[in-house]
Amino acid sequence: MCLMDFTRVPTCRLIWVGGLLLAGAGCDREEEVKAAQRADEVRVKMTRLAASPGKTARDIAPYDEALAWHHYRVDEVLEGELKGSPERIRVAHWTVLKGEDLPALGGVGESVERVLRPESHFLDLEDLAASHELDFETEEDPGYVDVAPLRALAGVPRMRWDYGGFFSHRMRLYWIYREQLRGVVLGNSHAAKAICPGIFPWADNATTPAFLNLAYAAAPLSLQCRLAEDYVLRLPRLRVVTWVVSPRDFNLKWRDAENKERDFLESPGYQHDRAHAEQFAGQGAGAIRPAGAGEGVVDLWGWERRVSCQVPEEPTELEAYLAKHVKLPPRAAFEFDEAAWSRFRRSVETLTAAGVRVVLLIPPCHPVFQKLPVSDPDGTLDQANEALVERLSQLDAQTETVWFRDWNRDGNNGLPSTEFYDLDHLNAQGAERFTRQLVGWMGECGLAEGW
Repeated sequence: MCLMDFTRVPTCRLIWVGGLLLAGAGCDREEEVKAAQRADEVRVKMTRLAASPGKTARDIAPYDEALAWHHYRVDEVLEGELKGSPERIRVAHWTVLKGEDLPALGGVGESVERVLRPESHFLDLEDLAASHELDFETEEDPGYVDVAPLRALAGVPRMRWDYGGFFSHRMRLYWIYREQLRGVVLGNSHAAKAICPGIFPWADNATTPAFLNLAYAAAPLSLQCRLAEDYVLRLPRLRVVTWVVSPRDFNLKWRDAENKERDFLESPGYQHDRAHAEQFAGQGAGAIRPAGAGEGVVDLWGWERRVSCQVPEEPTELEAYLAKHVKLPPRAAFEFDEAAWSRFRRSVETLTAAGVRVVLLIPPCHPVFQKLPVSDPDGTLDQANEALVERLSQLDAQTETVWFRDWNRDGNNGLPSTEFYDLDHLNAQGAERFTRQLVGWMGECGLAEGW
């Protein structure tokens, strides 16, 4: 396999900018699409009647975008046409873009001018983190999105370390530590919160980070494999990869994460790496020993900690919480994705062929799943989860340098409710306990030797 094969990146596609669908560079219809969107723009003077509280980057981490809906009285249309001439409108304002907080908005009664586009321009807007605490009757008013932050973002110079939002923090650590890294954690947000590599006791890791959590929240399996082959396998001292496998990665019915791969492929950081593949051959000047415990959304080993527990204990509240957050039959649907399995297995085989030891694990979920017909909030039916466990167990048995363990066991994993942030993510206390359990098991497997 040719590593860093950037010819796999399409040259024409629909791309996302803060949720806005645009024509990709090189597309014949790029100007046509942009012109059609500009034609629907309208500049409005309006007075704020109500406002939802805005979320911050820390509130939504590890995700990258958030909106807050406000309600306005239309005072004057300054440019363009406000179709239907409504007296009141709802407007979604960006509070977080590309993982960065935007300036706070004003209060009720403030008169503002904004350039807006209809919410219909924004595909999957409902999938973004949003504050929508307006009165029920406001839903009858037409919805718009404030596009000024998107325009400002388009004018910002493309940054070397921008890999598409929150994940940029981990990629920056990758480039800082790459000459000394012995191990990497891969996966999606389950891995990002569940494994704190700073606890790994090997290779002087406590003072010189030798293990990095490189999990990408909401990453589809294809993006995880790309990271494994194009970045992780290029680490000169790599010894082990710990890959946190989520059952939804192999569910043909699950397609909610595809935008993340587009974000990564179109990011300035990835485009820079395409143009400068020679940087992977560079040699560092020596071990990096950062001072302090690390600040911001991830620590010095790439771990993102959450200290709270969002799952209610009171039975009635828990029942309502489960109804909102868990896909149960008939909503639950699972069809095994054979192509995804082949892609994943090929990546694992590429790693082991290079002498890398691979640890595979299914992460723990909340103990409530012991009583449900699904194994996780994504609606993975128990029999589908068992089939995946069987495949991963066979991969373990067939490959000398692959180890697998199901740490979920339908919620029967020994971790209490208080150590979960939500139904399928551990909080800091749970992650630290789980990581220590993982370290002990890796020692039993003989993986504590040879660092």
